[in-house]
Amino acid sequence: MSAATGGRKRRPESEWFGYVEQWQKSGQSLREFCREQGLQPVSLQRWRQRLASSAATAEFVTVTPGLAPETKSSSWSLELVLPNGCSLRFQG
Repeated sequence: MSAATGGRKRRPESEWFGYVEQWQKSGQSLREFCREQGLQPVSLQRWRQRLASSAATAEFVTVTPGLAPETKSSSWSLELVLPNGCSLRFQG
């Protein structure tokens, strides 16, 4: 829900996160998307930067170990899948 403040709508962070995702997937320019959604381009740009920097400064990521398949070789491998979908693979 949005609360009105001096003619402006105050939106929660989760709502801005949704707008940023929608805009990035839309293929539209910032101005075009904001015009259709009734948003101020400067506000969406500011929230995009704020959300990106808060995601980049996360200190810890939970790692849950899984069961490794049994192999007869002495080599090893490790795959780490991050919350943003990126994968890191290590082999030795």
